[in-house]
Amino acid sequence: MHVREMREREPYEAVLRESLTAGLTDYSGQPQRVTLLGARDEALDGQRWWYQPLFSAYHADRPTRAVRAWLKDSLRYTEVRWRIAPQLAVGTLAGARLGLRALGQPGFSISPGISAPEASVLLPGNQRVRLLCFATRRTRSFIKAGFSREGLTREIAARSARQGVAPAPFAPILDHGPDWIEEELLSGVVLARLPPWRRRQPALGRLLTALDAWSRSEQRPCTGLERAEQLVSLASQLEAAVRERYAFEGLPERALARLAEEASALGSLELTRTHGDLQPGNVLVRPSGEMTLLDWEHSAERVWFYDRLVLGLRSRAPGWRSAAPAFLSGASVFPFDTLPREAAWRRRALALFQLEEAVWYLREALSGRYLRAPQGLIHCARGLAGEYRGAAYRGAGAG
Repeated sequence: MHVREMREREPYEAVLRESLTAGLTDYSGQPQRVTLLGARDEALDGQRWWYQPLFSAYHADRPTRAVRAWLKDSLRYTEVRWRIAPQLAVGTLAGARLGLRALGQPGFSISPGISAPEASVLLPGNQRVRLLCFATRRTRSFIKAGFSREGLTREIAARSARQGVAPAPFAPILDHGPDWIEEELLSGVVLARLPPWRRRQPALGRLLTALDAWSRSEQRPCTGLERAEQLVSLASQLEAAVRERYAFEGLPERALARLAEEASALGSLELTRTHGDLQPGNVLVRPSGEMTLLDWEHSAERVWFYDRLVLGLRSRAPGWRSAAPAFLSGASVFPFDTLPREAAWRRRALALFQLEEAVWYLREALSGRYLRAPQGLIHCARGLAGEYRGAAYRGAGAG
């Protein structure tokens, strides 16, 4: 998530200062004072950190080569064909020493400061701030001030309970506390920033196979009717809490009812532990080409095919419904190739998936210190309403 998006949805500067003060005090073992810097301010004492708008990241004075290389790789490659050449040029130049100096803006000062600042990067994220230290090769992630601990608790439980399941689709947690986790700083780039000439599908297929095996090591039988009723009931409870906090019109009840009716015909199925947010930005591609999953804060028990549909439909993007016809057609295309191909099954599966998504967005809306209902929830509600009016695909039970 880009900093400009966070500025629109939350009191960003206050959250950042409070988060860094608490998180870095815990990290360093001594009290830290964080002072936000304006355009003309100078850090009178302590360490000065610079904000890089293109990278949505902060670095200290005189960043090391490892820091500069990481920043370059986090931007310069893209899957979007028309942007490949310009983004490569911009990312390479902006991540160079002169580029960072020219584009950097005063961010904040930390006093007395943390160790190895020149070898570190601070990344504000959706629910956490991540500190990458290339000197120690460790990553410390801590909860943002005013945000729920539930996601961190879920991640620790998911990644610790079944470490013996091989091959695990994640790296081990090295240490953790009530508000943070620490893990190895792995080399590689996220899938969304993989150079376009490198192959994706074989390794991604192996990762999904490992995820399936890990997920199904613990599963619970259920029926489509039972799960649909659970999700509709849960959505109603969560929506009431969202309405108390924000001006939110709510999810269309008729759409939810129609989805539940379609999903009820699925018959028997399994509920398993899912990653919960399987998108290209959460898949790390190692130098060997193998992949591992990052950011497990949305891990929870859901219907077994949930992660594949999040990835294949790119459901975190507002326009994901344009990809639904390919799934509904029964085509055996990656990553749907391991799923049943019958048209009726896929209609019902998509209906149940959308109920799972409605609950996902409602939970997300309650997880943070937001100023208004998150855009993802608004898009979810509008999409359901549009489908109920028959705007997308008729007879799919999509509400």
